[in-house]
Amino acid sequence: MKLKFPLWNFFRFLNLLIILSIFFKSSLAQQTKPKYNLLWQISGKGLSKPSFLFGSMHVRDKRAFNFSDSVMKAIENTSAFILEVHPDSLLQSIFGLSAQPAMQKRMKNLLSAEQKSELIKRFQAKNGYKPDSAQLDNPVLITSLMTPDYAKKDDKQTFIDAYLYGIAKTMRKKIFGLEKPSDQVDIMYQKDDRILGLFDKDEDFELENLDKMVAIYEGGNLEEITALLNEGDEDNLNLFKRNKIMADGIDSLLKSESVFVTIGAAHMLGESGVINLLRKLGYQLHKVKADFTGVANNYKIDHSKMSWTKYLNSDDNYEVEFPSKPFEIKKMMKKSVVFSDLTNDAIYTANSNYIGPIKGLKPQAYLDTLFKNYLGDGREVISKKSENRYGAASIDADIKASGKFIRLVLVLKNNTLYGLSVENEVNDVHEPYADRFFNSLKINDPTLAKNVSWIDYKNEKGGFSLKVPKMPDEVIKEVLDPSYPDHPYVMNIYTIVDKIKLNSFLFKYNDFPDGMYVS
Repeated sequence: MKLKFPLWNFFRFLNLLIILSIFFKSSLAQQTKPKYNLLWQISGKGLSKPSFLFGSMHVRDKRAFNFSDSVMKAIENTSAFILEVHPDSLLQSIFGLSAQPAMQKRMKNLLSAEQKSELIKRFQAKNGYKPDSAQLDNPVLITSLMTPDYAKKDDKQTFIDAYLYGIAKTMRKKIFGLEKPSDQVDIMYQKDDRILGLFDKDEDFELENLDKMVAIYEGGNLEEITALLNEGDEDNLNLFKRNKIMADGIDSLLKSESVFVTIGAAHMLGESGVINLLRKLGYQLHKVKADFTGVANNYKIDHSKMSWTKYLNSDDNYEVEFPSKPFEIKKMMKKSVVFSDLTNDAIYTANSNYIGPIKGLKPQAYLDTLFKNYLGDGREVISKKSENRYGAASIDADIKASGKFIRLVLVLKNNTLYGLSVENEVNDVHEPYADRFFNSLKINDPTLAKNVSWIDYKNEKGGFSLKVPKMPDEVIKEVLDPSYPDHPYVMNIYTIVDKIKLNSFLFKYNDFPDGMYVS
């Protein structure tokens, strides 16, 4: 049995994707910034407490992180932190779309052989091995590989919006998003020319332009930022529509919360900018005085002060905590739970896979064999120790792969293989945030239900019923038919595992396209 954890690469691409949303910039003045007007106070219309609107930029460049003293104080003095879209929801939407067979098929048909060859070359240079065909059909991966590398040695671990989001989570503020995640995903992926345009970019020009943008943003003057953006060919109609959605969303939240809102600086000014739209709704907005005495440097992201989310898997009898709500990925008998942390760029994964009784190997030897199989594709072991943790045989290992650091814990208990991992581009996988994740794992013994009666399971859609010992797990998989690529069929697979009596059950049915039949 070969152990793989393929998701960490995918979520690294997701984080990079979000960084690339928009870019905004500036001519700078060092600690004194007389024209700085990124932070605005919202008052009037019966508000009992002031709220705030901040113009951000989606970059990691250190120069863009010199916040005025008022920014952190404004977050501290409000009840809720608002972004363009809630990060957790956006990541789930991106993953869901990129996993759809229809999207994969579209990517496969969209790219030429020459473009696919370029993707393979870039993937191999970055990861040290060739991608499989399914990876090349992923729009997130395509966008990641075809985007110039903007990284500098002194860059921050995350981009401005996510950094401020981390500060707000440290303060345990309520978190909201203004736009639907699906709308953001549509902007990123639904236009073919947006994907194809990635292959025609002048990388030197892109990097030069980004540097110019950051310099202007560092000065903090919205008029200069807007003037630079107006030199380009931005989709103003789409921008105006988004501004209206944002202004209406802020108006709605102000009815119940005092808020700190961070949106891209491009959305702020102009007749159809968010500032003017809020004024039309009856609010008063004025820029907040900007002092730069270093107060903002006293505020740090601290995962120990955040509210974590407990994930409970009753089927495989374990629980573990994540910094925020994770999402599940099911593949037959294996279940993965993933969370991509935008505040520090870490990716957390929990896996459980019922394997049944092992014969001929002791638990520790079995784990060692799995771990050996896991090592491949250029993975390098930094350290490895065998333990008896969580009341069972386990392995705790540090691995380096393609310039990234992975801490992996494997546990064999209850005839089930449990795997936890934290991955990051910096070697911080033994910092307190990671320790909290690993220490939160609790594995319980399976319970024996008394006098279990089989139940009648009815599937209205499939048109059948049968008796089962308990409700099954469902996996739905769309399968492309090479003979009829435009008409996929759907496999509906159901599994049940009795971990006490060691029995397994499987049944399935297929949905064929309209007009087709089995002969």
